[in-house]
Amino acid sequence: MRRIVVDASVAVKWFLPEEQSESARSLLRSGHQLFAPELIYAEVGSVLRKRARGGEIQDAVALDVLAMLRALRMDIHSMRPLLEAAWRVSTACQISFYDSVYLALAVAQDAKVVTADRRFYNSILASDLGEHMLWVAEKVA
Repeated sequence: MRRIVVDASVAVKWFLPEEQSESARSLLRSGHQLFAPELIYAEVGSVLRKRARGGEIQDAVALDVLAMLRALRMDIHSMRPLLEAAWRVSTACQISFYDSVYLALAVAQDAKVVTADRRFYNSILASDLGEHMLWVAEKVA
């Protein structure tokens, strides 16, 4: 069983049909231990709000997705202990602070971040922290 930090780009794919949704959903069936910072709720909520504003989904669907996300068996971690490490990652790798929180959690948990955010993935892959990154379509053994 692997330790996997899931970012919001993957979590959205669990509930809304998108490219690579099936790969993302396979994580839920994998038996791996899933982690996320509490930030995931705000980021998924933000995506849902944008989709609802654009008429892609109804408000009721967004609320259902948030309820399902909250009910998943996933270890949610406070961001407070991650703030300094996330700052260091963000500045060293020139990535958003949001993305750095997921990566800081992965480092702290000796885990890998699974993402569908190509810019985030590519930014880290060639760095010293590249060993902590997985693309959503990669097989998680």
